[in-house]
Amino acid sequence: MAFFGSIVASILGSRNSNEGYINGFFLSLVIIVFGGFILGILLFAVVGILASLASALGSFSSLAPAHTTDSTGFLYDWLNLIEGIGIIILVFLFGGMGGGLGYYIKNL
Repeated sequence: MAFFGSIVASILGSRNSNEGYINGFFLSLVIIVFGGFILGILLFAVVGILASLASALGSFSSLAPAHTTDSTGFLYDWLNLIEGIGIIILVFLFGGMGGGLGYYIKNL
């Protein structure tokens, strides 16, 4: 999404390759901010629904099994963190690449 959007943005509004890259990076920033905002709203709604379900079904907690599973582990948590940071970096990278490519397509 960042790649193709940046191509279109730089075709429409860049005068040189630096402006193409800047358009791509800025569009990537906008995508990440709005994506985080929408994800936050969705998670807020899901947490609210699950909290109301938990309070409504609280009387059934005595039927739940007493044994709980262990955590997934320390390494798995670090891998999730690294994956999240890597995705953000790739969104910026592909946004910039799309911006540069859009400028070169404009000048063909």
